[in-house]
Amino acid sequence: MRQCWAEQADMRPDFNSVHDLFKKLNHGRKVNFVDTMFQMLEKYSNNLEELIRERTEQLDMEKKKTEQLLNRMLPRW
Repeated sequence: MRQCWAEQADMRPDFNSVHDLFKKLNHGRKVNFVDTMFQMLEKYSNNLEELIRERTEQLDMEKKKTEQLLNRMLPRW
């Protein structure tokens, strides 16, 4: 897909190549390109949401560890 954005026209794939690629992605089924793009974006969005959830959990755990370390290092008043 990134080849489609190449600055040099001869580096970009032709329409038939792109069409064949979409056919491979859809396992030979006839599917609208827009529908395919929406499906790909939805998968990407779901994956991104899961990744954000995991990273947020990691951040919370590290924050707790940091707080515990600071509490041990700083004198109590």
